[in-house]
Amino acid sequence: MQHWQRSDTGAGLIALGATLAFTSAGGTLAFGAHPWWALKVGYLGTGIGALVWLGMRALGASGRVRLALAATALLVAAVATGVGKARFAASFAEDAVAGRFWLIGWIAVMAAAFAVIATLAGTMLGRKA
Repeated sequence: MQHWQRSDTGAGLIALGATLAFTSAGGTLAFGAHPWWALKVGYLGTGIGALVWLGMRALGASGRVRLALAATALLVAAVATGVGKARFAASFAEDAVAGRFWLIGWIAVMAAAFAVIATLAGTMLGRKA
């Protein structure tokens, strides 16, 4: 288990600010989230991402492992979100499973984005000048 460092606090705050600012500025809506839940997925995903990142950090996963897992999750979630949205729209809102993929995919995108940003920020803040 790794000890908590100052750079971890800064990294978490940077990721929190970035994901919440993106959501509040309408980023999720602009990139394809449904207008009814565009803000909700951003806020919920940010919270889940913070918990996942803290969990990986507490378990002692190295920065490379955290980044690889989070980046892979981001890619998979983005694909699931895009496919879910396309299938939901093509079904004229009849395909409930596709709608769930679209919704849950957005939550996962924001959670993984938090973890990626926090890991990269922690790496940058932890370097010696």
